[in-house]
Amino acid sequence: GDHFLGIPQLLLRMFENNRQKPITVIGQKGVREQVLDAMELAYPGFLKKMAFTVDSIEVKAGHSFEIAGLKGTVAPSLHSKPCLALRMDSDNGSFFYSGDGRPSEDSRRLAKGCDLIVQETFTLDEPLHGHATITEAIAFAKEAKCRYLALIHLNRKVRREKTDPINRLIRRSEGLTVLLPVSGDSLDLA
Repeated sequence: GDHFLGIPQLLLRMFENNRQKPITVIGQKGVREQVLDAMELAYPGFLKKMAFTVDSIEVKAGHSFEIAGLKGTVAPSLHSKPCLALRMDSDNGSFFYSGDGRPSEDSRRLAKGCDLIVQETFTLDEPLHGHATITEAIAFAKEAKCRYLALIHLNRKVRREKTDPINRLIRRSEGLTVLLPVSGDSLDLA
């Protein structure tokens, strides 16, 4: 559910904000149909009311594509369900998003030299199948030689109860700016 089920609410919010431009979802084979089915399940009949269309780009591991002047590439991450990591490049910088899962050898290669890595991290340093730890994410970002690392998907209890050890790890991450983003945060890569 955390991979996908927020999309109907996102589309509803776009409708409420009077979106007119089409939106393109990028995902594995059948992604557009899955989005439309989820929207119909969540809000029956609502697709007909939307003033924008849902387009898609279907990708698979190693696939590259272009959208809005950006070059995108995907690679598998390590998770219990098929999951892809995404890299987007522009003239102004590069961004890597892990998707849900730990770095794979392919996603490690994909992240090399990125300005920003957004990495799913569920625990501080206790391994959990299919999820990265904060310590693993920091090592991954340093290996990739990126400038910024944003830690997301962190278990709420871990974030609340292990604030001091997390902050110590972040402070020791020399040469890397580590962020624990909250809603509304932004970062200028220029």
